[in-house]
Amino acid sequence: MHGVGVFEYASSGEVVSQVYMCPFAPCTEPMMGRGECLTFISAVAIRTAEHTVILRGSSLNLDGLDQKGIADGVVHHSKAFVVKAKGDSQAPAPRVNHKVLRNCHQIGQTDAQWLWHNCTKQGWSVTTNELTIDMGVIGPYEEGWLKEGVSDRTFNLEVTGVKNGKNVRGLINGDHNGYFRAAGDEWKDPSIKVPQVTASNVAPADVIFPERLKAHMDQQCGVGKHMQMVDSRRAGREAMRSMRSTLAR
Repeated sequence: MHGVGVFEYASSGEVVSQVYMCPFAPCTEPMMGRGECLTFISAVAIRTAEHTVILRGSSLNLDGLDQKGIADGVVHHSKAFVVKAKGDSQAPAPRVNHKVLRNCHQIGQTDAQWLWHNCTKQGWSVTTNELTIDMGVIGPYEEGWLKEGVSDRTFNLEVTGVKNGKNVRGLINGDHNGYFRAAGDEWKDPSIKVPQVTASNVAPADVIFPERLKAHMDQQCGVGKHMQMVDSRRAGREAMRSMRSTLAR
């Protein structure tokens, strides 16, 4: 799936979570129009009735205060809201080629505390009275892959501990909760052999990212675009051609 801008990720009751999707650096307008741009989760926002968490890069902002330089441990704890750090969010992280981490997702993990040992040991966990969201902090990739003015990291997300699965809204299980809709003819591509679907951006009035941060990300990532399917093989080939052209210049 790929899109640009803010999308609802997993929300239930008063708990709302959103992700900001940004194209990779080699993306051009023609590539975007053809559905050939890979997009990454560049920021995450989670809001409860009392707290707001913003993740961008390797740091976490809780209720307006940056939580930097945190190693394993509890950042905040209350009956209905717990924020934990996994690993050391400020430990030096060498750059790695995106291909190395492309297939790092671990299925049937042996460590029940962390899903992404093949990708990263750094991340955060936010537990609310509705659900828990674990977020692995991935990267930094090689220079020129991400739009690093937006974020020099991306995120893997997982939802657990759901209180009532039928009430969960957003991308998570979007094919069951109505977030995904059948795409119109303008989205169809005969070279992609799977049913095409689309999902809408969050309405401006419902965005929980800070206004200044969203404006900054919009400036670099472009106008919001509905989410749609993308042929990853074709996108990968196009990206490599674009990067080689850039390097040649």
